[in-house]
Amino acid sequence: MRSLWDEWKVLLTGGGILAVLYITTVVTGKAPPRAVNWAVLGATLVLAAFAAWRKEWIRNGRGFITVNVEEITASVRGVTDVYARIKTKPFLHKWIRLTGTISEVSWLFPPAPIVHVIVNIKVEGSRLDYSVFFFVPFWRAGEFTPLAAGTEVTLAGRIVGIEIYTLKLASVELLSVGKEHVSG
Repeated sequence: MRSLWDEWKVLLTGGGILAVLYITTVVTGKAPPRAVNWAVLGATLVLAAFAAWRKEWIRNGRGFITVNVEEITASVRGVTDVYARIKTKPFLHKWIRLTGTISEVSWLFPPAPIVHVIVNIKVEGSRLDYSVFFFVPFWRAGEFTPLAAGTEVTLAGRIVGIEIYTLKLASVELLSVGKEHVSG
């Protein structure tokens, strides 16, 4: 219930819907019908329930795959693009949880106000580092922009691309932030 309330109050106080209703009231000189107010209340409750469910689903790791990053990126090494697509298809659009250190956080202007994030993943028993990169829309940039290079993070995201030594993720959620590691 707590997470539902947290999501719902953001939607209700976010201002977008209420601003439209207020502007409509000012322009027309009439208050919106009571049914509109109830519809807004109901719609935001449904959206908040979905957002709270999604957040809990991600935090609990339901529906996630457990794979070795080294193995799935190695499957595309030295093969044709067509064969690589066939080999990686079972992993695409699956959720994965990864822990690594921030390598780069940068704004991309233009074409769109988004943040590009690169995280280095160290696979146990491997001499290599693997990169995970993803884009974050500007309204979620505040989660990532204060993170310094070397900060340990745990992420959850959907795999949308697999290349040699690299995973591309979408719908990324920042699950936890650890200590900053300074390389010397």
